[in-house]
Amino acid sequence: MSALEEKNRFWAEVVLECNRRDHTNSLSAGNQRGPFRSARVLGMAMAALHDGYALVTGDIRLLTTAVGPVPAGADKHMVGASACHEVLRRRYPLLAWYLDASWRDWLEMTGGTALAGSASEVFGRTVGTSILSIGDQDPIHATANTYEPTHAPYTHDRPANDPNQGFAGSSWGHAKRLLATHVIGFPKPPARMDAEVVDPDSHYLGDFDRTALKGVLDRRTGPQGNARTLEEETTGIFWGYDGAQEIGTPPRLYMQVVLAVLDNIDTRDPVALSEYDELRIAAAVSVTVSMTGVGTKTVTTNVLGHTTIQ
Repeated sequence: MSALEEKNRFWAEVVLECNRRDHTNSLSAGNQRGPFRSARVLGMAMAALHDGYALVTGDIRLLTTAVGPVPAGADKHMVGASACHEVLRRRYPLLAWYLDASWRDWLEMTGGTALAGSASEVFGRTVGTSILSIGDQDPIHATANTYEPTHAPYTHDRPANDPNQGFAGSSWGHAKRLLATHVIGFPKPPARMDAEVVDPDSHYLGDFDRTALKGVLDRRTGPQGNARTLEEETTGIFWGYDGAQEIGTPPRLYMQVVLAVLDNIDTRDPVALSEYDELRIAAAVSVTVSMTGVGTKTVTTNVLGHTTIQ
């Protein structure tokens, strides 16, 4: 069985398909490429789907934004769908044709054509707009890569074996958070003994060399005996922060995992979770993923094509 009632599942799948298309050159030049931007729109779109629905049912929203009163007799699915669609079409203008077609398909599939242009749709789009306003400054954070290493303890520096490596997403830590507060008492980085001393072993270089050895494009061409195992191949795909063609970024993969888990629960016990339970779980995970590196002043660096959050 499939988790999420089909009227909600449709939009969850559209959200993930936008990520894939946005990172595929033959389909789009890209509006929200990279782990930060793609995670951000994932959280916003799924929160819009949930919050539009929750406003009608009287449940607790994930995000606190200013919206007007809910229209009398509002349709919960129409409000959620139009809120989600509004976020997607404004964050992915290059996919307008796909999103317009998806909207028409959803109306036809759900018998919602009579509600098109109704007070429910209009209200839903105001919900989506209110959520979009959280990210008004996102374009600035996405392009302002001004980080320069200070060499101070607990700050990021260029690796010794690749001093020309750049920094990606250096300003995202200043973006307005969707939900979470700052994390305090975060654990020390690997191999850090104290604020001034790093364990003098070869931990970093060993991991780097192993990644280079196992990370070749074609595992069959690697040195004999170093070809990737199936487990290593699967692990590499899971952690591949590449924005790969036809695949997209990890936020898409993580959401697919969540939906697969919910599908499994639904198959084993169809009444274990309600429609709303499943929607809230999927949306809450998406918002959590969207918080990665946002509002926490983190910096990322690319290592062999993979983005590592520091």
